[in-house]
Amino acid sequence: MRGFESLEGRIALSASTASGLLDEALAFNAPNAHAAKGLALAATHANANAAKSKIFDKVTGPAVVPPEVTSILITPDNAATVTVLTATAAVFSPSAPSSEAYQWLQNGAPIASATNQTLNLNTLTVNVGDTFAVTVTPSVGSVVGTAVTSSPVTIATASPNPITLL
Repeated sequence: MRGFESLEGRIALSASTASGLLDEALAFNAPNAHAAKGLALAATHANANAAKSKIFDKVTGPAVVPPEVTSILITPDNAATVTVLTATAAVFSPSAPSSEAYQWLQNGAPIASATNQTLNLNTLTVNVGDTFAVTVTPSVGSVVGTAVTSSPVTIATASPNPITLL
C-alpha cells in the first residue's frame, strides 16, 4: 500500500499496487480550488524494506477545455439615435467561468483602443454605410479559446442627423 498526500490541501489519498513501484501514475480528481492553484504531491512507499519518498516532478490537474463563443449580439443603446453599441457574447465554458476580450472593427479594420464590451460612436467619425463588428476572444486562465467575429451592423444615417442602424 502506498500513501499519497497533497501538500497544498493535505488531502490524503491511498492506492494499492501489486508491484510496489513508486514510478507509477496516480490519477485523481482534485477539488476545483486545488486545480486552479496546482498541486504538489508526495508519495511514500509503505514497505519497510523499500522506504522511499518522492516528490513528483509534474502533477497535472484536470484539463481545462477552451471556452467557445457560440453567438454574439450587437445592440444599440437607442434605436432612434444610436450613441453606444454593446456586444453580448454567449460563451460555452465547461471548465470554469470565462472572461472575454473584445476588439471592435469599423469597416473590417480594428479600432484603436476599442477593446471594451461597449463602443461609443460619438468618439468616432461615422459615415452612412459604415459597418461595425466585434471580435470576441474567450479565455479561462491561460487557456484561450478561438476568436469569433460578429455579423456587422450597418449605419443607415449619420451626422448631422442622429446615427441610426439599418
